Amino acid sequence: MAYFFCSFDNLKTQDPANIISSLLRQASTLISGITDEVLAGFNEWVEEEARTLSMAEMESMLVRYVKQLDRFIVIVDAVNESESKANITKSLARLASQLGNLHMIVSSTAEHGLVEEKYGCRFSVVTAEMQSNLVDADIQLYLHNTLDRRSAFGPDLKLEVEQSIMKESRGTFRYASWQAENIMGQRTGRAARRALSEMPHNLNQTYSQLMSRIRSEQDQTYLRRALSWLCCASRPLRLTELNEAIVIEEGDTEIDDECRLLDDPGFLIDLAQGLLELNIREREDGVVEPIVSLSHSSIKVFLTSDWIRTSSAAKFAFEEHSAHKSILQICLNYLTFFSQRIPVMMREWPSTRSEKQLAKPLRTEYPLADYAAQNWPLHVRHALQEASDWLIIKRFLYNQFQSPPPQTKANEGNLGNHYLAWVRLITGGNTRDEILNTTRPLYYASSFGYKGLVEAMLKYDKSAISHLESKGGR
Repeated sequence: MAYFFCSFDNLKTQDPANIISSLLRQASTLISGITDEVLAGFNEWVEEEARTLSMAEMESMLVRYVKQLDRFIVIVDAVNESESKANITKSLARLASQLGNLHMIVSSTAEHGLVEEKYGCRFSVVTAEMQSNLVDADIQLYLHNTLDRRSAFGPDLKLEVEQSIMKESRGTFRYASWQAENIMGQRTGRAARRALSEMPHNLNQTYSQLMSRIRSEQDQTYLRRALSWLCCASRPLRLTELNEAIVIEEGDTEIDDECRLLDDPGFLIDLAQGLLELNIREREDGVVEPIVSLSHSSIKVFLTSDWIRTSSAAKFAFEEHSAHKSILQICLNYLTFFSQRIPVMMREWPSTRSEKQLAKPLRTEYPLADYAAQNWPLHVRHALQEASDWLIIKRFLYNQFQSPPPQTKANEGNLGNHYLAWVRLITGGNTRDEILNTTRPLYYASSFGYKGLVEAMLKYDKSAISHLESKGGR
């Protein structure tokens, strides 16, 4: 059996190629020969350039090997969370049409796009309606146990709270838990009954009420930025990254302790009143780091809905295009804060020539450096809607080639260019300066699989076509 979950807050889990490669990896634990063939494919050289396996190659390999099994079960959960759900569906349907021994379960909301005659394979669509009575018993048990922890509440108040929340929850567990925590946090029984009488009737009203409680304009700005980042970030964010991102202002040319938060690093979690959650993750090197995420995917739906624009929380509303554009601008600007120091750091730490090692001293002083360097191209596809949006990227990518600095003894090894500093970061600092000086941006964008950036270059930069055959290297 193989399983994959598409998460709304991690773009990598929404990529069809990553889904197929994960299924292939899981199949390799059951079938010998897959790992050797995959490694052989990665090690092939085409005109002295390494390549990765294509979707078609991975699908073909999966079909050939899975045919050896009596039965292979695949579960792909929440494909509706992916912006590439149509491509995911097509890929899975291609597998199903070629494998008689494949049993597949794909979960999604109603917009799944599965039509039998369209894909030529046998499958059935089972629709399950959310019936509140099926989860009411669970909600009631949760409320009973939760209210029992508030020993100061008398039995009559506990019963009143439980009945009132049950009446309004309509099978929505998230709504019930928020109302229970809010009422339990009141200092007096009178305050608890007042909160009960003012209790919102649905999740939208709940989110609006929570955000409307924030009176400080500065706190509203910080939370709005945090929510925007968490809704649109291409991967889960470390708490240190998020804290750095929300304090960057338009026009900043540097960042230091004067710009950063003075409060407890976790103040955003308290400010969000349950809209955000903190989870602890252990890295490969054993370092433990806190990861921030939205506490529920419905928060993003709320923030981008029409409903919020006429509510008391209207100032928290955002459009995804604008949010991605803002993140893209912040990332590119952030890279300029330390671009001059990259060559210096490489000379001071001659052993830090790998990507992970090079990022270590940077991550300490510039917590957002990792995300900015690796992920800004992933926002391009959503951020660009017109030619004027391309100018932000064009200035960053092409200034080296428009006015290349003369090489002298004084600036040797310190090209002082933001684009070159970015390339040093994503290549791990191993590329020689003479190669950096002559390799076009199109090469690195395609080499690292930044498809959206490659598409933008070919669409908005007419000269990019002439660079398709230009030589380059890492």
